[in-house]
Amino acid sequence: MIAEALKLPPGASLIGRPLALVEALTSARGRSQQLEVIRAYWRVTMAVGEYRLRMDESEHLRRLTSPRAEDATVLRTARASAAAAERSAEREAVRGQHELAEVAGLSTALPLPLPADLPLVGSYLTGFENVYASRNLPPRVRLIDRVLPVRLEAIEKRTAAVQAAGDALDAVAEAYASGQADLWSFLACLADCGRQRQALLAEVCQYNQDIAEYALTVLGASVSARDLVAKLIKPTNAAPRGPAPEPGRQEPTPAPPRRPGTQGYPSAAAPLAPQARPDATDSLPPGAAQRTANRLMMEGPAGSGFSGALYSALSMATPAVRTKELCQALHAERTPPPQPGEAIGLRDCLARIPASLRRSVLDAFWLARQRAAECQALVAEENQLAELAPVAMERGSRPGGAVEGLRLRAARLAAEADSRQSQARLLEARFELTRSVGRPLDREWLLPTTPPHAGYYLLKLEAQPPQVTESRAVQRLATVIPALSETLQERATAVVEADSARAAATATYQGGNRPIDPLLPCTRQQTMETLGFLETLTAYNRAIAEYVLTVVPSSISADQLVQTLVVSN
Repeated sequence: MIAEALKLPPGASLIGRPLALVEALTSARGRSQQLEVIRAYWRVTMAVGEYRLRMDESEHLRRLTSPRAEDATVLRTARASAAAAERSAEREAVRGQHELAEVAGLSTALPLPLPADLPLVGSYLTGFENVYASRNLPPRVRLIDRVLPVRLEAIEKRTAAVQAAGDALDAVAEAYASGQADLWSFLACLADCGRQRQALLAEVCQYNQDIAEYALTVLGASVSARDLVAKLIKPTNAAPRGPAPEPGRQEPTPAPPRRPGTQGYPSAAAPLAPQARPDATDSLPPGAAQRTANRLMMEGPAGSGFSGALYSALSMATPAVRTKELCQALHAERTPPPQPGEAIGLRDCLARIPASLRRSVLDAFWLARQRAAECQALVAEENQLAELAPVAMERGSRPGGAVEGLRLRAARLAAEADSRQSQARLLEARFELTRSVGRPLDREWLLPTTPPHAGYYLLKLEAQPPQVTESRAVQRLATVIPALSETLQERATAVVEADSARAAATATYQGGNRPIDPLLPCTRQQTMETLGFLETLTAYNRAIAEYVLTVVPSSISADQLVQTLVVSN
């Protein structure tokens, strides 16, 4: 799939001289320059894949014949937009060619380079635990060793999502040509297919950049360009029997192909489980948040009622209460984490570090909490889509039913791929938290348990001395924190409304009254609104932390600091 995605078809306006990775590295001296060249090589590889993707989209639209006169204007608009996207992708690819030529020190007399080598998409044996763990290597080496298998799983899931999206696109194109589907369904499938292909390219690029950083670090700068490339992308004659004595690739066992349809999906991955809140200084009375959290914990995969509204109890709450209770619901404990770890509250994190490190630890703590909640939100999307599979199966024999089944399958596989990608981001955040606290990285990494603050925050500027309130930093934060609080409430409302819209679309689809078209974007919209809420929540708590650490004395205890950061209102 990657080989096909990077092949430029006849008529492509993007041209250049094929350049092997080993040739690109010929003039590079030292580890940093070699890494810079390799990163530029994979970036331009991704840009070429993006250009090919946009060419394919334009070709799909050119081949499409409109059976309805009323679609002609929309189709012309889509074609013009695709042509503009193709030109933009070409410009980005040319920019990447120039960047690679510059960092590789290529002669300006030569044509611009085009990557000739394919990136690795199979498993990579680091040999870390058996060979390199005892060496004094940078901490990121250990992170890369742990995150590479997660990235590979995300690539494999994304590959299945790309295949499914392509199947759905072909089916909808055929249905549209026969008058059994509308143009908007085709355009939605075309966009979905493009998003999945783009995500696959990005994940493969990141995977290979991580491999390059790992190999260059453990092998050292003295390794030749040819030997280095052999450790990055060149196949071996046979898979090693045990851990490799040095980093290298291992051919994966091919997975059996999936049959198109609505069955045979892998089960949803277990999301992270935030623990009880030992550091909480505010406790809401039993209400909508607790009922919502209980419901989320009781409901599991398909068939458990996940398709209904999750936050209906919050729709009538005030914006402030809705925001706090939604925060508690999204951070509620559900199932075991995807990777084991040591649970830790905010108080314990701050109690063991000097005051000078508190800001960086707080930033890392809240980001890790965000990543944990994101994992749960994406698994919730998986479950919501999984619950629709029996309905799609029942409707498979109806006109358009087979196409709906393919579209649902593509959406679910895309959600699974997003979920695996989120696990990699969570692993990176947990690594950074563990490192910032000064804990050993050769043990289980920290799992933060204290939910962030979501209520109003009283700055009490009147209690601060003039030299503090007149500072630029405090004046900026005095504006930013209330603004973030208002934005957070608006985002909470958007999540609740998106949940209501998704539940209504689900009920309509399950009742057999409407096709799947409105439901899939509603499901995705709820996830995106949830991720936006969680991102704003992190920004809010980071701003609060910056303000508090600016106005309170550095000698404040960890207990007092936590009570100041996460307070009741």
